[in-house]
Amino acid sequence: MQARVEALRPLLRGTVLAAIVVAGADLLLLVLRHWPGSSLPKLFDDGYFSVAISVVLLAIVLLLAHRLARTLHRAESAARLQQQVLDAVEAGLVLFDADGRIVFCNRHFLRLYASLGVAARPGTTYEQLLRAVVANGIVPEAAGQEEAWIARRLADFGRTGTGLMRRMSDGSWRRIVELRLPDGGVLAHIVDVSEMVAKEEAVEVARRDAEQARERLAGAIEALPATFELYDSDDRLVLWNHALAETYPHIAPHLDKGVTFEQLTRLTLEGGGQPEYADRAQEWLALRLAQRRRGVQPSKLMNNGRGRWLRMAETRLRDGSTVAIRVDVTDFEEQRRALEQAQQELARSRQRLEDAIEALPAGFELYGADDRLMMVNRMNLQMYPQLADLPEQRPTFEQVVRTNAARGGLPFLKTPEELNAWIERRLGERRNPSEAAVHQTAEDRWTRLYERRTRDGGIVAIRLDVSELMQREQELNVLNARLARLNEELSVLSQTDPLTGLANRRAFDQRLAEEVSRAARHHMPLALLVIDIDHFKPFNDRYGHPAGDACLRRVAAALRECAGRPIDLVARLGGEEFAVLLPHQGGADALQVAERCLRAVDALAIAHMGSPVAPHVTVSVGVAQSITPAQDGAALLAAADAALYLAKRQGRRRVVLAATD
Repeated sequence: MQARVEALRPLLRGTVLAAIVVAGADLLLLVLRHWPGSSLPKLFDDGYFSVAISVVLLAIVLLLAHRLARTLHRAESAARLQQQVLDAVEAGLVLFDADGRIVFCNRHFLRLYASLGVAARPGTTYEQLLRAVVANGIVPEAAGQEEAWIARRLADFGRTGTGLMRRMSDGSWRRIVELRLPDGGVLAHIVDVSEMVAKEEAVEVARRDAEQARERLAGAIEALPATFELYDSDDRLVLWNHALAETYPHIAPHLDKGVTFEQLTRLTLEGGGQPEYADRAQEWLALRLAQRRRGVQPSKLMNNGRGRWLRMAETRLRDGSTVAIRVDVTDFEEQRRALEQAQQELARSRQRLEDAIEALPAGFELYGADDRLMMVNRMNLQMYPQLADLPEQRPTFEQVVRTNAARGGLPFLKTPEELNAWIERRLGERRNPSEAAVHQTAEDRWTRLYERRTRDGGIVAIRLDVSELMQREQELNVLNARLARLNEELSVLSQTDPLTGLANRRAFDQRLAEEVSRAARHHMPLALLVIDIDHFKPFNDRYGHPAGDACLRRVAAALRECAGRPIDLVARLGGEEFAVLLPHQGGADALQVAERCLRAVDALAIAHMGSPVAPHVTVSVGVAQSITPAQDGAALLAAADAALYLAKRQGRRRVVLAATD
């Protein structure tokens, strides 16, 4: 528009100049005609009138010229303002006429295409502009197909109202929109959308990352060795894993229906869950709902109604939702109950032993490995009433003797030297206690003392007043026999597995350490078998624990028969795992014993329909041998365990010898 205004200015100046020339010519003719002596013919008798008309016309022309100049000035100002406004737009604007020539472009367009030079100026055709773009390599997608690309763009000229996205050679992105105007021209605007594209790409990357994270989370939830439940703030189940459906198959059809925690709890009770609340279902439901409202962890184990025990943990999240995890603790619960039963039995045995000790017609003393007094019975207190306050103080044996002497209990020791000598002798006897010793404790009182070293380094002492021993020797023999049986029972209890009668883990560990040390000292071979009953848990689940116990006993008897030498040790390590310790035997001999064990268990033909290995109970055996004098018991056991693990991986019911480095 500003160019058109500028084009009118020469026309305006020409019109004013023509009017001035015409008026001046009329005035000059008038002057010459009336000049004295002028010979100019009087062409016009009314010359004054003609001059007047010319002056009036001149005035009118000048007035119109003034108004036109003002109008042109205003138009020019408007054009400059319009140009400034369009230059301020953060987009490239370019206007083509009906012939496809640039008639206008703003400053932003010139900046976007500064490399095109004059090809981006008014007067350039659309095709020339495209060829300049291709020649400068601005559009990478046109490379190698320049003419075809130009042809497509010419065909689409003015038809891209929805916009084209173009990646530029500098890596930026531009959105180009071309609109056909009513006069046939085209208005195009170009916007740099690099930031928007970068944000969209970042959003897409974030979306993919979020999707991958969701998939990883879902995979992790499915891989959990526990059930997983997620409830929303309305306490409706929104996410769960298949372990929940497998653990509670009777509620599986309802899990996809958006059920609430209360509804699931009712379904669990209806399916036989928490059998101890079978006739008090409403009480259990009220308890669980109250715990959930207060955010209190369930205090009792869950029973799924199919013999499995589960420990449940619930966590309230910030948005009011709740995560619940149920871990199958059936094995631990059974072990706990077995442990409780064993502890109760141990407590009863200890009580019986204490009762038996209290019933002894003799003084009883028990000293720990540090030689401190740990226990005495009532008879001992009756024999030494002056020492009744000492057991609570846990004094050493020497302190007991010195206190006894100070309180008159050893009147035959007259001097400190005699006391010290007597204590030194007694300490020597205690380091190597004899079967029996008689000590004078008073002028007319004698005590027969029996001291024995316990396995943990302590000392058990039995004191008898033998003043009437001769008359009661028979009774003393009976007491000695009873004491021997008690000690033997203690030894058996501490060294024997109560179910199978084999050596227990404690006896095995002690014997393993002894044999490893002996083998190292004498450079003798030593072999170890670790034996595991294949798929024993399914056996228990299918046939019940009594049958499982019977199976363990029969397998233990078979293993004991296979290790027939007196120096061989067969032990139960725990559960369905056994060990056979073979002193003075190397790997080849140990493999023969292991094969005998394998065949012996097969020969038992104990039915096991739940085993994928065989229709009867089988075992896997790992064999290891001590190969260096420096190898300790833990390393030998670890090698046998590794071989057992390899046997299981290779299909079970086989013998594998541990590799030697």
